[in-house]
Amino acid sequence: MPAVSVVIPAYNQGAFIGEAIRSVLEQTLRDFDVHVIDDGSTDDTKEVVESFDDERLRYFRQENSGLPAVSRNVGIARSTGEFIAFLDSDDSWLPDKLERQAEAMRANPNCGIVACNFQCLGDHPLGGKVLLRGNVPTGKVFEKLLHAGFICTSMAMVRRSALEKVGAFDADPSIRCSEDYDLWLRITHDFEFEHVEKVCGFYRIHESGITKGADPFEWLAPAARVVEKICETHRLPRKLADSALAVHYARQAFHYLRAGDAESFRGAIRRSARRRMTMPLAGLLLGRALLGANGLIRLFEFLRSRGFRLPHTYRR
Repeated sequence: MPAVSVVIPAYNQGAFIGEAIRSVLEQTLRDFDVHVIDDGSTDDTKEVVESFDDERLRYFRQENSGLPAVSRNVGIARSTGEFIAFLDSDDSWLPDKLERQAEAMRANPNCGIVACNFQCLGDHPLGGKVLLRGNVPTGKVFEKLLHAGFICTSMAMVRRSALEKVGAFDADPSIRCSEDYDLWLRITHDFEFEHVEKVCGFYRIHESGITKGADPFEWLAPAARVVEKICETHRLPRKLADSALAVHYARQAFHYLRAGDAESFRGAIRRSARRRMTMPLAGLLLGRALLGANGLIRLFEFLRSRGFRLPHTYRR
């Protein structure tokens, strides 16, 4: 049984998956195996994977599901490692990523998941930036994670025994793009979290990614549904549930404001206000009271046209 099993879901990423696999095979920790789950690719993904001559690399092709959760769960089922690391087929790691994370896992037997800092790549405002630098909470982080996601799937390693307790990814299409967030919440509810502050990988943002070129609302709405589900299934205290949901609904309101959708903005801000008042929400409510929803949207458009940077909704 290897120390680490690496799961790489893939769909039409022949242009990038070679770099992803190479970054795994060059890890300083050598006790691992790699499971590439091809979700019915129609490009040269299969040929690129099979060009690598390494007995630790296994390729499995399935009919297209369109759901990363399905591919990752197949990879989990086919793996045997004590720890499982996830890598999207368009991302990559630095050589010491697995070694550092395995050390963190072994140093804390109560740790169910460990993540690391990363740098974004691609033609995007975040391209070249290091995310999650400093002040990332560790230990019992469930309540903090409930308010905002701070774990990137390609930079996460989980303990197999944690998955055996809480289950794998939820393949419910209604939470697509946030099925990882759902799993991290379930794990951190029962286990501790550790974080490697060193940059250990690269997260590529591009339009052909499974979710990375998606409109922010494609994961903002599922993220709120995830929190709603977690609050219900774990019977969280009303105060905690209201606090978390108020934040998620407020993020939706900011997105609708930026998108110029006055009706949806009003609905999201009402949902947030019914839960809990926060400073950003108070600012939105004051602006709406003074200018109206359409007036506030025009103000945001004016500020953006003058080069002012408005709040963004990037999470992962």
